[in-house]
Amino acid sequence: MSEQHINLGSRSAVEAWGRGYATQLGLAALEHAFKPLGPPEVYRLVRPGHGASIRVLEKIGVRLCGELNDVSDQPPSRVFKVQRDAPS
Repeated sequence: MSEQHINLGSRSAVEAWGRGYATQLGLAALEHAFKPLGPPEVYRLVRPGHGASIRVLEKIGVRLCGELNDVSDQPPSRVFKVQRDAPS
């Protein structure tokens, strides 16, 4: 049996960057994931060079926990994780 994880993902239009939408969306997505679905943790994969995404994750309490070679011939993605009761 393979282990399953909840993965938080998002994309936004360039016009939405820098307006706080990603932070609000991330907080709402975590609330939704933890309350109805009940997993002990939620993950997020971020491709190298996506500094704005990393800053949003850090702002909402999601922390770097490792790397994953998920795209062949590319640098590994960074793996972030937040636990249900982690402080923001």
